[in-house]
Amino acid sequence: MSWGQTNPIFLLIILNGVVCGGLFDVKCSHETCQCGKTVTITCNLTHKLREIALNQGDTDYTISLQKEKWFTDDKTCSIESAGEKVQITIYKVKYSDHSKYSLTFIAEGSAGNEKRDITINVSGLCEPEISENNETREYECEAESDKKASIIWNDGDSKVYQATRTKEPEPFQKGFKLRSSLKLTEEISSSDICCYVDGGYEIRSCFPKIPETGRVIDPSNSKNPTLSVVFILLAVALIAAAVGYLVKRRKVIIIRARSLSQGPFMGQEEPEEPQENNIRPPLLRQEPV
Repeated sequence: MSWGQTNPIFLLIILNGVVCGGLFDVKCSHETCQCGKTVTITCNLTHKLREIALNQGDTDYTISLQKEKWFTDDKTCSIESAGEKVQITIYKVKYSDHSKYSLTFIAEGSAGNEKRDITINVSGLCEPEISENNETREYECEAESDKKASIIWNDGDSKVYQATRTKEPEPFQKGFKLRSSLKLTEEISSSDICCYVDGGYEIRSCFPKIPETGRVIDPSNSKNPTLSVVFILLAVALIAAAVGYLVKRRKVIIIRARSLSQGPFMGQEEPEEPQENNIRPPLLRQEPV
């Protein structure tokens, strides 16, 4: 093929670029995030968008750009679009989010579309998830970590319980998935049970959750701090009422004692003593015998 024959082809490509305003391209940032935190990925585009198609694992979405902020059904991801910039925010990142999201950017007009896989480098330890298995009568704890570790069970304080079953750490999305189970006993059923990854005590989950992690407290529990505060306030109110009554009673006794020892106050007349009734009954007239 001669140069003369290829000229029209090059001209066609150049003209297509001029008419369409240039080739459509998308560049997205690559982020590193601590597990459990929130991360935002920014994508810069060469054209304005008509819509975005999102694949989240097994779920597909078609996103209308009329909304200022769009959320997935599970509220784990949101997307904002402004002109030629798109921001994808993922909340409470896990290792499973590493390559979970795929976006197809569809430009306005005939500029075409571009597909991008959103990759996140996750590090650190995720908050464990604890649940109760009614069939096996066990608590189950699952966590994701960037290193092999074991799960520890305790009562939220210092007492440690021996795990019933512990699975080997499973490689998972550039991290490890950790699993452990604890058999329910009478002692364990009546206590707060927590699980955490060895070396990460500050990141733990409890069942039921203890107050510092958002526990919903059972009103029938005698350890309920709200009820304790109510009882204390009632006791203080009763003591205050009793003290007030005693003080008032004492004042009344003092006033009566003074009035008896000093007589009536100035300007006050002594009460008149009741006079004896000297009226004698009339004598009966004696009839002559």
